[in-house]
Amino acid sequence: VTNYFKEDKNSKYSYMRILLVASMTEEIGKTLDYLEENWEKENFFTYRKEEHSITHLVTGIGAMHAAFAIARQQDVEKYDMVVNPGVAAALSRTMDLNRVYLIEKDRIGDLGLERSNGDFQDLHDLRWVDPNQYPYFKSSLIPKKLYNPTFLPTSSAITVNKIPGHYLSIENFERKYHVDIVSMDAGAVLYAARMLQLETIQYRVVTKYIE
Repeated sequence: VTNYFKEDKNSKYSYMRILLVASMTEEIGKTLDYLEENWEKENFFTYRKEEHSITHLVTGIGAMHAAFAIARQQDVEKYDMVVNPGVAAALSRTMDLNRVYLIEKDRIGDLGLERSNGDFQDLHDLRWVDPNQYPYFKSSLIPKKLYNPTFLPTSSAITVNKIPGHYLSIENFERKYHVDIVSMDAGAVLYAARMLQLETIQYRVVTKYIE
């Protein structure tokens, strides 16, 4: 990521302060091993190399934990970018297992009201939140700018508190949202980053199909 911006002559970043956010240490374990060996350790959380710094933050699993952890991060507004890797499950069988995808947009998927006929209406359907109220655009959360420094395939995602496991729930998700993958915290990270005016890059590796 740092090399990508360093080589981009149009980039405004001559140096970068990156907040590396994951729900579990296991999701960034190899990255931390690399930083330990190749970057200077400034403190327990932060590594530095030349003009760049990377601070890692492990939030815990779920949207509530992710949003709270980012909001309470010390001097969070001073970071240039949030990089958020993680794991996800695929709704679509066109997605390749064990492949990494760049998230181009996300949506909050299970905050709302279930009708007596089983139909689900989310907070935008119910107009509890306007679909275009910042930071939403047409009910979706979209990064401030879509950076793809490693030229990965892109994907749309939905963030939920409960991974569906019943065929009717899965069918409702597919019919309503038309997204590729499901995670439990990506939307919360993106929401917090947009509210704090931070650039964002989100990666998800698909580890299984929802079935």
